[in-house]
Amino acid sequence: MDNEKQKNEITELRGFLIKNFLIILAVVSVAEYLAIQLINMLFLPVFEYFFAGKINWSGRLSLSQLLLYLIILLAELLLAAVGSTLPGVLQTMSLNLISSIEKAGRGYIPDMGQNTFAQLNSRESLILFATVVVVFALLILPYAIGAVWYARITTKKVRELREKREALQQEYDRRRNLMLSDIAHDLRTPITTVAGYAKALSDGMVTDPKKVQTYLDAIQAKSARMEELIQLLFEYVKISSEGFTLDRKPADLAELVRKNAALIYADVESGGMELEADIPEEPHMENIDEVQFGRALANLLNNALRHNSAGARILLSLHIEEKNVRIIVADTGEKIAPELVAHLFEPFVMGDESRSSKGGSGLGLSIASQIMQMHGWTLSYSEDIPDYSKGFVIECPRSHTAIQLEPAAAKA
Repeated sequence: MDNEKQKNEITELRGFLIKNFLIILAVVSVAEYLAIQLINMLFLPVFEYFFAGKINWSGRLSLSQLLLYLIILLAELLLAAVGSTLPGVLQTMSLNLISSIEKAGRGYIPDMGQNTFAQLNSRESLILFATVVVVFALLILPYAIGAVWYARITTKKVRELREKREALQQEYDRRRNLMLSDIAHDLRTPITTVAGYAKALSDGMVTDPKKVQTYLDAIQAKSARMEELIQLLFEYVKISSEGFTLDRKPADLAELVRKNAALIYADVESGGMELEADIPEEPHMENIDEVQFGRALANLLNNALRHNSAGARILLSLHIEEKNVRIIVADTGEKIAPELVAHLFEPFVMGDESRSSKGGSGLGLSIASQIMQMHGWTLSYSEDIPDYSKGFVIECPRSHTAIQLEPAAAKA
């Protein structure tokens, strides 16, 4: 899993937790209000009915008053129960303490009245105690249900994200192992060819100069292919490693795009294809890592070259617009299967299933995407490019670019 996906997961989980916390908080608040109304309407009249003359009560309670009142009730009930078992002096002290608590309670709850809980008999004390417990349960129940509800949905969400991450990791590992197997095969094949041709030349089995040259050309081509694969793996590991940073400096983006067009022009012609370049002549300065940015462009161009055949047209364009800088690499070849489009920029994913015939490794687009993300640019796939069947668009708002120099300053 890369850092971008982990950040997205954290953002998704944070949003989920905040949203559900607010929902549960609203539900608990409503339940709490209903519980207080139920207590005021049902249980307080019970006090007046059963304890007339002993508990004088009038009015309605707020939540804070009700909680304080219940705490006073429990304290007094406990003191009354303990005091009834004590000898004369200590029993008198407990009654005085109950009286003091009642006076303090009346100071905080004006409507508390003149309560004399110490005068309750055992049956009345038991009824009052049971009533207080029920009231406490009603007050605590919404919070308990809310806590359990929140814990369950949080646990479920975390489990879903973990299972999703594990599934993605398994798919990632599967693709990586497949890619390594494919690259090992792609390396073994040219190595075998190079070794065979080299041995034939070394043993003097080939004496015809033309055939010798053919063998040497094959050795050179196979060696170049091996170097390309090894370099691609090296670049992927390097930009994915922790601590890798770009070496960003002011560079002429238009000139960089022209250089990449010139580098691939001969390969496009030899493949029977046509390269169309639309690049402004005026310099356009951007604060970029010229090597890495150029490598991303080269990966996109090589991808277009590898997955097209003779007669295809390849476009490389740079558009400096009022609000955006846009680079397009497009072609007239076959479109990519819809089921692969969503995974194009993931490592080890290839847009053409015939990897062995096309020679793809599934890393080029992933490397290009990572390089653009590190620059603060975006790389996207598009099928809405006029006169072309598909293409890749590199884009960045001009307000987000790190440097914008005027052409005159660039020339100076």
